Amino acid sequence: GLQDNCLIISVCDDGPGFPPDMLQERVNPFRSNRSNGTGLGLSMVQRFVRNYEGRLELRNHEPHGACVSLRLKCR
Repeated sequence: GLQDNCLIISVCDDGPGFPPDMLQERVNPFRSNRSNGTGLGLSMVQRFVRNYEGRLELRNHEPHGACVSLRLKCR
């Protein structure tokens, strides 16, 4: 949706959510909570968003789950 002249794209799931330290530290390459994960997915998204002067936001969705939101400036 549009808010404050930004396009916001959010993806949420109903999994275990992000651990508290990941919410504080933000996205770090090669860090994954999955046993077979590379830890590169969110860092690639973050790089894309920054290239467009946007912001990547992580939060937990109550009662369980994770949400990732991309805020991209509309020009």
